[in-house]
Amino acid sequence: TKFDYIKNALRCKKGVTAYFEGEEKRLNKKFGNESINLGIIKELEESGCDYLHLDIMDGVFVPQITFGAKIVADIKKISKVPLDAHLMIVNPENHIDDFAKAGVNMISIHFENNIHLHKLIMQIKSHNIKAGVVLNPHTRVENIEPIIDYIDNILIMSVNPGFGGQKFIESSIEKIKKAKKEHINEIYRKKAQKERRTK
Repeated sequence: TKFDYIKNALRCKKGVTAYFEGEEKRLNKKFGNESINLGIIKELEESGCDYLHLDIMDGVFVPQITFGAKIVADIKKISKVPLDAHLMIVNPENHIDDFAKAGVNMISIHFENNIHLHKLIMQIKSHNIKAGVVLNPHTRVENIEPIIDYIDNILIMSVNPGFGGQKFIESSIEKIKKAKKEHINEIYRKKAQKERRTK
């Protein structure tokens, strides 16, 4: 089922992200005490996951459809860890405000379908939450250099976005190493500097 891989993630340790997908019709919108979804979220949190990564798909940018801001707001009511909404959708500018109001702690948008990336990042930041940028397998890490000072996270896709069961793209390993060496370390260095200045 769509939730099998979530169950397999229950053994996660600190530093591991839990991924949460599902069609709205499969989810109990009230997340009652006997809901499998409530149990899964609680087990993931108890296993030590740092945050939940929510894959939001619209059936246009990617083939599948998952859920929207209403379900995210319901998850927020029962989750004690931060939420990251990964928007695999077209025209995210029309939905960023809704997901921010739903209570997410970070919104991640794709480089590939957003020509006004800086503007979108500023829209996300206006809600006092973190902004992440996602790179598809074919996208070069260098493309995000102009906006590196404005983002809090980089997500490197190791498969094409939109559906599970794909073969891992081996070249992603070197891409992740490059991103960490040239960009991610810089993000954390500047974050540490900012925290020191505010103390």
